[in-house]
Amino acid sequence: MENSKHIKNVGIIAHIDHGKTTLSDILLSKSGIISKSIAGDARVLDFLDEEQKRGITIKAANISLLADNYIINLVDTPGHVDFSGKVTRALRVIDGVIVVVDAVEGCMVQTEILTRQAMQELIRPVLFINKIDRLIKELKLNESKIQKRLDLIIQIFNKILKNNLPDYYYEKWKIVPHKNNVVFGSALHHWGFTFRQMIQTGKKFNSIMEIYEKYDDIFNYRKFGYDLFPLDAAIIDAIITNIPSPNSAQSYRIPRIWKGDINSKLGKNLVECDSSGITLIEINKIINDIHSGRIAVGRIFSGTIKIGDKLFLLNKQDEFRVLNLYIYMGANKNSVKEIKAGNIIGLSGNKDLLIGETLIDWKYKNLGFPFEQIHYNQDPVMTISIEPYHPRELKKMVEILQKISIEDPNLEIIINNDTGEYLISGMGELHLEIIKKEIEDLGIKIITSKPLVIYTESIYKESNILNFKSNDDMFSIEYQIRPLDQKILDLFQKGTIYHDLPPDELKSILINFLDESENVNKDKLNFSIIGKNNILITYLDTHQKVINKKRDEYNQFLINLFKLLLQKGPLIREKIFGLKIMVNNSIIDESLLNLGPIMIVKEFQSSFLMELNKLNPIILEPIYKIQIITPSNYIGKCTSIIESRRGKIDKIEPEGSYSKVTGYIPVSETFNLSNEIRSKTSGWAFWQTVFSHWQKIPDNKLEELIKNK
Repeated sequence: MENSKHIKNVGIIAHIDHGKTTLSDILLSKSGIISKSIAGDARVLDFLDEEQKRGITIKAANISLLADNYIINLVDTPGHVDFSGKVTRALRVIDGVIVVVDAVEGCMVQTEILTRQAMQELIRPVLFINKIDRLIKELKLNESKIQKRLDLIIQIFNKILKNNLPDYYYEKWKIVPHKNNVVFGSALHHWGFTFRQMIQTGKKFNSIMEIYEKYDDIFNYRKFGYDLFPLDAAIIDAIITNIPSPNSAQSYRIPRIWKGDINSKLGKNLVECDSSGITLIEINKIINDIHSGRIAVGRIFSGTIKIGDKLFLLNKQDEFRVLNLYIYMGANKNSVKEIKAGNIIGLSGNKDLLIGETLIDWKYKNLGFPFEQIHYNQDPVMTISIEPYHPRELKKMVEILQKISIEDPNLEIIINNDTGEYLISGMGELHLEIIKKEIEDLGIKIITSKPLVIYTESIYKESNILNFKSNDDMFSIEYQIRPLDQKILDLFQKGTIYHDLPPDELKSILINFLDESENVNKDKLNFSIIGKNNILITYLDTHQKVINKKRDEYNQFLINLFKLLLQKGPLIREKIFGLKIMVNNSIIDESLLNLGPIMIVKEFQSSFLMELNKLNPIILEPIYKIQIITPSNYIGKCTSIIESRRGKIDKIEPEGSYSKVTGYIPVSETFNLSNEIRSKTSGWAFWQTVFSHWQKIPDNKLEELIKNK
């Protein structure tokens, strides 16, 4: 840990049930943390009771391993789409990722989503094609067909890389077996090899069929794996060969994730991962520890951190004193006194930290520049109301909800001011079910409603120049409302983050501050409502009138004002989506700036909603992308299920004796979908849904929805 050249920060990502956590167990057994005999069954990094019960990973877990004179900081991440926000956070602190793909199912939609997110953060991939035994045992493929299947998976994965990487990185990182960046094997049976290892043992085995026949005869799969082709050795070989150390990775990742001056002293420290430089840390995770309180987990990108250090919070603009430092080993944490750059750490201090916070050495607080915000490309699409069974426990329930929402980026908590209800919104039925269980495990018996689909509102027309003036003359504004360009919406709904957008189309900067390096005139405020929770400043170009206040404070006032206004649309009082707000001129009294926008929201809102009503307001519903892998004889039944639920088929791709059906289906039509697919395919199909986009609700559903609201 003293030498960043001997550190590998690695994550494991995959579609659910493709073998991530089984692989993690095997790597833990390599370090002696668990016995080899239980590796794959222990699910050590799934240390929550609900994870063990369901056999899925819900929370990203960290563990540090020693292997071949390297420290491997391993992060096991959720595979279920409902917890994808936690994967996004984990990506910020790693430099390489092992992408696990089931040899039968291939690259599923969640594989593509997670890989795309990793490539946007410039995280180098290694591919592990798992469950190869299924090709032989279940599909009965011969050697030639197995080879074609493996080649196809590599081709599809490389296509994902090519679509999401600059050409330079694609050529360097694409999966080619002789580069040792792909592992073939079976995590369940503990065997696996790279191209290099197969060449080295070529005298014994000339094909995968020979390997399978050998260990199938022995009837002791795991002993075969230990003795001949140990999977842990293959994975570690691929990690050491391909995954960069922090001092190498930060040279190209820092310009992507940090917008400060690369040529400054701090910038050079970051690029070099200099442990003797200025301390800079980013927080990517919060753990509410029952014994130690709130612990923040993050990565030291430069400098060295010690217990007692005085740091500065660049986002919160506050002092922070380090009281405890930890290294995480799954559910357990080990206290340490000092940790150098390149490592992943846990820390706590005299103030609570939030995810996305950047900490810098107090002495250099004026030189600091925070890391880019972590972006989530998934919107909550389902909601439930929640109340305590015993009304006296309302305060305790609210405190629990606040803690959970800090840990979970995909959870949204809303208080309905009209009804007094507490609403929690999440990514799907499983997500909300897990949240309910977590609340009850913390000691609160609760009552919840059935899940309801979340809708949003938007417009089709653009307005004329609009004017509003408050009754007390303290605020006036001239502005225009337009529908956001569909091309920009598509980019964001595909997960494109703003620094990847064409600079001539979006000279962009997120709402928290204005980037002084942007080569634009910043006198006119122009920002877009991209998603339910995302506002993006696209450009600023003419004149504003500001009374005795800095431009940044003025702009932030207007952004906060419109964020409040856009909480309720004109039709069903849902959040507004997909707008561009252009502010031409505005006058704000200095005393109002100090009080904040809440003072004029009610007065402005009635005027604002009246104007929206003139612009052909519409209701948008969330749409899932659905992907079903099914034996070919069940294709017709799968397509009819989708079409009968207002869905549409995008494509059908044959893959051996299976076929992959891809389509789109409204979230409101997916209740009880699992039971219908199981019933009509006799349990042979497996599938996944993932949020895709917002779409105008059909006219015949619109009146019914407005009436029910």
